[in-house]
Amino acid sequence: MKTRLLLLACASLLLLPSVSAADPLDKVNDSVSALDFALKRLEAVIASAKKVQLGKQHDDMQRFLNGIYLLKNNRPQDAAALFLSLISHPTLGKEATFYLSEAMFTSANYLVAADYYWMVVEQRWDPAFRSKAIKRLLEISIKTQSYRGIEKLVELVEQMPELKDSPEVNYARGKFAYYQAYEEFQKPAGERREAWANDKFLEALRFFDKIGPTLDKDRKKVFPLLYPQAVYFSGAALVRMGQVGATSFVRAGKTVNLTKYTTSLGEMREMLLFEAVRRFSVLASDTVIQKWIQKVPAQAGEEEIKYFEPRNDEEKEVQALSRMALGRIFYELGETGEAVRWYKLISDKSPHYEDALYEMAWVYVREEEVMKAAETLAIMEVRNRNSVFLPRARLLLGYLNVRGERWAEANKAFSDTATRYKAVHLQIKELMEKQLDLKAFFDQITRKKEEVAGSGKDADKKTVFRLQYAIPPEAIPLFQEDQTLMKAILVTEDITGIGENLEHARDSLLMIKRRLQSASKIGLFPLLADTRTKTYEMEIKNVETRAELLKVARAQFARHITGNTASQLKKAEEDRQKLEKDVKTMPRSTDSLANRLASRRKVFDEKILAVDNLIKDLQGYQQLVSGMYEYYKKQKPERQKKLAPLLVQLQEESSEIESGLEMARSVRAKIMDASLTVGVDDADMEAERRVRTQYRSAIAAEFAVWSSIRGKLSSAEMVLFDKMVTLMQNADAVDRRLDDLNGKLQALADERLAKIKEEITVEEANLKAYEVQYLQYKQQSGQINELITAESIRLIARHFHDVVVESDLGIVDVNWSQRSKTRLEWIRLNDRNKQITNEMKNRYREVEDNLIEFDEERYADPFVTKAEPKEGEKPKPGTSESGKPGAGGQP
Repeated sequence: MKTRLLLLACASLLLLPSVSAADPLDKVNDSVSALDFALKRLEAVIASAKKVQLGKQHDDMQRFLNGIYLLKNNRPQDAAALFLSLISHPTLGKEATFYLSEAMFTSANYLVAADYYWMVVEQRWDPAFRSKAIKRLLEISIKTQSYRGIEKLVELVEQMPELKDSPEVNYARGKFAYYQAYEEFQKPAGERREAWANDKFLEALRFFDKIGPTLDKDRKKVFPLLYPQAVYFSGAALVRMGQVGATSFVRAGKTVNLTKYTTSLGEMREMLLFEAVRRFSVLASDTVIQKWIQKVPAQAGEEEIKYFEPRNDEEKEVQALSRMALGRIFYELGETGEAVRWYKLISDKSPHYEDALYEMAWVYVREEEVMKAAETLAIMEVRNRNSVFLPRARLLLGYLNVRGERWAEANKAFSDTATRYKAVHLQIKELMEKQLDLKAFFDQITRKKEEVAGSGKDADKKTVFRLQYAIPPEAIPLFQEDQTLMKAILVTEDITGIGENLEHARDSLLMIKRRLQSASKIGLFPLLADTRTKTYEMEIKNVETRAELLKVARAQFARHITGNTASQLKKAEEDRQKLEKDVKTMPRSTDSLANRLASRRKVFDEKILAVDNLIKDLQGYQQLVSGMYEYYKKQKPERQKKLAPLLVQLQEESSEIESGLEMARSVRAKIMDASLTVGVDDADMEAERRVRTQYRSAIAAEFAVWSSIRGKLSSAEMVLFDKMVTLMQNADAVDRRLDDLNGKLQALADERLAKIKEEITVEEANLKAYEVQYLQYKQQSGQINELITAESIRLIARHFHDVVVESDLGIVDVNWSQRSKTRLEWIRLNDRNKQITNEMKNRYREVEDNLIEFDEERYADPFVTKAEPKEGEKPKPGTSESGKPGAGGQP
C-alpha cells in the first residue's frame, strides 16, 4: 500500500511540469495571434498605399466634400484651393467650378468669381446651378458697378420663367435701368436722349415696385432680402426725375401722369419729391411723415404704406441713407424743421452721422440760428478731430461769428484754423518731395502697419502702429476717401499678396528639397513613418515572444541537459545575453521612438529660440538707434553741427546692427536646415534591425540546442516541445512578413521621392514663369500707382492750401468788418457831434466867433489817408488825397 502511494506521488510529481507549462504557452500563443492580426491590418494599409498621395487619405470625392465643409465654415480661400484642383475632373469638375465661384464670391474676389460663374452659365449642365450663377453675376454687376455682359444676362433671364420674376433679377434689372438713365443725363444737354432716359427711369421704378412683401402661412408680411435697397433706389430715381423735369412716375406698376393735376413744372417737381418722401418713409420707420404723403394723390385700390424695420447692419445703413435723403429733400423744399428732425434721427454710430451734422449746420445757417449751427459744428469737432468736414466747418464757424459780430471769436476761429492747417499743408508738401515706398505709405494710410510692441525675450503680445512717414492725421480721411487711390491700394495689396505667396512657394520648395536630403526617407511620409514605427514595435514584441519560449524550455527540460550539450547551451546563452544588453538599450515602443525624435529635435529648437531672441533684441536696439538718429536729425541747424559726430556714430552703429542681424538670420537658416534633416534616421533603424536580427539568430541557435535533446524527452514532453517549435515557426513567419513589409515601405518611399523630385522640377519651372509675370505686373502697377499717389497728394495739399488761404482771408474779413463797423459808428457819433455843435452855435450867436475854439481835425475821417503837404505849405485840416474835405476812401 505504501509502495502504491509512493508511485502515485512520483507520478504526480512527473506530471506537475507539464501542467505548469500550459499557462506560459497560452500567453505566448496569444501574443503571436495578436501580432498576426495587427500585421494583417498593416499589410492591408500598405497594399492600398498607392492610392494615397503623399500620405493623405483623401480621394477626389473626399476633397470635394472637404471643400464644401470649408466653404460652409467660413474658410472660402481654403475651399477654393480644393475646388480649383477639381475643375478638370470628368465627373466633379462642373460642380466644383460652381463652388469655386462661390468661394471666390464669399472672399470678395468678385471679378475672378464672375469669370467662373460665366463658365457655369455657358456649360448649361444643371438649371439650378445655372440660375444661381446668373443671380450671382447680376449681384456682382451691382456690387462692382460694372455692367459688362448685362444685356446677355437679361436675354438669358427672359428665357427662364423660374428666374424672371425673382427679387434678385428684378433688383438688378431696375438698378441697370437706373444706371443707364443716370449716365445719359450726365451727357451735355445737346447730346443726351432725355425721353429715352425718362423711360429708363420709369422702367427702373417698375422693376423696383415688383419687389414687395408677401404673406406667409400665418398671414404675416415677409420682406425679401433686397426690399429696402429696391425702395431706396426707387426714391433716388424719383429725386433724379424731379431734377430733369419728368412729368410722370410709376407706382405699384401703374403710371401716374402729373399733367392731370397741374401744368406747372415746379409743382410737378414737388409732387415727385413728395412721392420720393413716400418711398423713403417706408424705410425711415416714422408714421409722422403721413401728413407729407397726403400731398401726392392716392390711386384707386392702393394699399397702405408698408413700414419696414431693418433686420441687419446693411439694412440699418439703408435706413440711415433714407433719413439723409429725407433731410435733403425737406431742406430743398424749405421745410427746415423737418430736415433737422430727420438728420437728428441718424444714429451717432452710423457712418453717415458726420454728414448729417454738417448738413444740419447748414440748415441752421439758412435759418440764421447761429448758436445752434456753432453747437452742431462743435459736436462734430469733439467727435472726430480729423473729420473731412472739419476744415470747412471751422471756416463756417468763423463766418457765423462774423455774422453775429463776435469779432474775437471769429478772429480766433480763423487764426486757429490757419495755424493748424498751415502745418498740415507743409507736411503734405514734404511728402510731395519724397521718393515714397508705396507699400509702406499705403499701409500707413490704411492703418495696417502694425508690429509687436517691445522687443527681446520680454516682449509682450500687444501691437503698436509704426510710422514711417509724417502723414498728418487730418489728411488720412481724405486719402481714404480718394476712390482712385483706394483702388491703387487694393491693386498693390493684391500684387504684394501674390509676391508673398510666391515667396512662400519658394520657401516651401526649398524646405522640401532640404527635407529630401534627410537621412530618413521614410520619415518624410507620415503614413509610411507611422507604419514603420508600428513594425518596429511588433518586431520587438516578437523577439520577446522568442525569449519567452526559451524561458519555458529552460523550466521544462533543463534536467535533460548533460555533457557536451550543456557546454553548447552555455555558450549559446552567453552569446544571446551579450546581444540582449544591446537590445534593452533600444526604444521598445512607438512612444519611446517619438521621445527619442523629440529629444533630438529639442536641441535644435532651443538653439533656434536663442537665435530668435537675439534677433528680437537686435531689432529693438536698431529701432532705438534709428529713433535717436531721426530725432537728432530734426534739430535746428546750429545744434546739428554739434551733433554731427553723434549722428555719424549712430549711422555706424546702425550698419553694425544690420550686419549682426544678417549674420543671425544666416545662422538661424543653417540651424533650420540641420533640424529639417533630423528624424528617425534610416541608418539608425537599419543598425538596430541588424542587432535584432543577430539577437534572433542567437535565440534560434539556443533553441537549436534544446531541439537536440528532443529524443530524451518523454511523450508528454515531446508534445509540449512540438507546440513550442510550432510557435517558434510562427514567430519566424511573422519576422519574414515584417521584413517584407519594411521592404515595401522602403520601395514606396523611393517611388514617392522620385515622383516628388519630378514635381519639384516642374514647380520650379512654373515658379520662374510666375515670377516673371509678377515682376511685370509689379513694375506696371508701380508706375501707375506712383502717378496716382502723386496726384492724390497734390490734390490734398491743394485742399489744405485753400483752407489756409480762406482762413487768412477770414482774418482780413474780420478786420475790415470791424473797421467798417467802427467807421459807421464814428460817422454816427461825428454827425451827432456836429449837430450838437451847430445847435450850440445857433443858441449863442451873440458870442463872438473868435472866442469859440473850433478844431476841424476833430471831425476829420480817421480812416482817410492824409495827403502829404507841399514844401512850405501848411496842410489843411480834414483834407484827403483827392483834396476833398471829408471824402474818405472806401474800406
